[in-house]
Amino acid sequence: MAKKLYEDDVLVIGLGRFGSAVAIELTKLGHHVVAVERDPHLAESFLGKVGRIVQADAAQPQSVANLKARSFQIAVVGIGSSVEASVLCAMNLVDAGIPTIWAKALSPSTPASSTGSACTTSSRPRSTAAAGSRTCSTAS
Repeated sequence: MAKKLYEDDVLVIGLGRFGSAVAIELTKLGHHVVAVERDPHLAESFLGKVGRIVQADAAQPQSVANLKARSFQIAVVGIGSSVEASVLCAMNLVDAGIPTIWAKALSPSTPASSTGSACTTSSRPRSTAAAGSRTCSTAS
């Protein structure tokens, strides 16, 4: 097993292409991942692939409170379908007191600051055609 990147549990919001890749890779590295997905069918499809799946809308403050999000030190916001949902989610995580929040930039032209000024780091997905995979670059 590869070395863990962090000692803390990781909260991953959104299980689209970016969020699911993050959640699965962190799980493979031995991290305990709690993944949150709004779509119940998509959430169900990840049962057994990551530590824990919660079907909830993290853009809603009460959903984040119910997750006991304040117990996490690290969160990844992988919502790519809505700028509004991504920013609301990030703000809810900040309000919960999570000190390190990574967020997916919605496009290569999205400034890091508009991804959610509350986030400590934003990542822009990029394709690696030769390797047939997606990686990300950070924009702080």
